[in-house]
Amino acid sequence: MSPVSPKGRCRVCHQLRCADPTHKRQPRQQTPRNLERPERKSYAETQRRAAVVKAWLWEYGITLDNGDVIARCPECRQMRAHWVADHIVPYAEGGSEDGELRVHCRRCAGRQGALIAAKRRQGRGAA
Repeated sequence: MSPVSPKGRCRVCHQLRCADPTHKRQPRQQTPRNLERPERKSYAETQRRAAVVKAWLWEYGITLDNGDVIARCPECRQMRAHWVADHIVPYAEGGSEDGELRVHCRRCAGRQGALIAAKRRQGRGAA
């Protein structure tokens, strides 16, 4: 068994201890601090979202024999077991922390977030 190098291999020549300065990794680009990013969810907001999901599952969910609760997603119409409460008007589009919430499956929530991020990237590229 050969000893493992803590540095890893060079990305260009694949040698263990490459001394070529042109093969060094470029430093990561720093993201500008002034980008509009939503603040982290507060504890109260997390609890509010959990309560909304719990109430929604109580009304629309089906409890299985093993204790899991499934329901049909209002957006994609699939039976799912993992649920997320999201703002109807997202932070990124001017929503507030105490705005109305909707419940949908984790997959639809991810898709919605990706669409919002793509819109924001497209808007920055046009400027």
